[in-house]
Amino acid sequence: MTKEIIMKEALHLFAQKGYEAVSIRELAKKVGIKESSIYAHFSSKEEIFRSVISNYDFFGYDDFNLEEFKKNPFSQFELRAERIIRCLENKDYLAYAKMAQLECLKDGPARELVRAESFDKIEKFFENLLEIMIGMNYFKNCDKKLMVAEYIGPFYFLHTKLVSNILSKKEKEEIVQTMRKHLSHFFNVFRNTLEDRGCYER
Repeated sequence: MTKEIIMKEALHLFAQKGYEAVSIRELAKKVGIKESSIYAHFSSKEEIFRSVISNYDFFGYDDFNLEEFKKNPFSQFELRAERIIRCLENKDYLAYAKMAQLECLKDGPARELVRAESFDKIEKFFENLLEIMIGMNYFKNCDKKLMVAEYIGPFYFLHTKLVSNILSKKEKEEIVQTMRKHLSHFFNVFRNTLEDRGCYER
């Protein structure tokens, strides 16, 4: 349990100050333990950062089941999309997003790790899902990278506004609703009609 608490507090400190500005001493004080107790779980600050980046599974990569997805791909795709939308209301995710933005503005290994584990990973994940949907004739056979950009682009734009922490509660709620409208718009633009799908039905 202590390891998870360390990671959570580290996440929020990294989001507030950036990776380089956070010390092990400061983190230990935030958690309420001795510095030596931090090293009982992690060998270095870099390992803590890597664990934070790699182990938070906001989008459900770890519980993804390909066979279940193929049984009802349209419904499963909607569920995956809704999971992303719910992240916009998750304080830990918003801290993660802010941290990712901070580190991507700097040079160094932290930026490359954030890129690989955050941006590249989510793009590849949805590219694979879209490939399945196209293969099953649920979506039109369009450029998958372009489809991913059209789907994820507004999400990145809106969550950038959220992590800025300048919006009212009402404005935040409106952003979440905008994402749901965007999801419907995406489906309407790219999905095939029932006639096009042939034997496949929603």
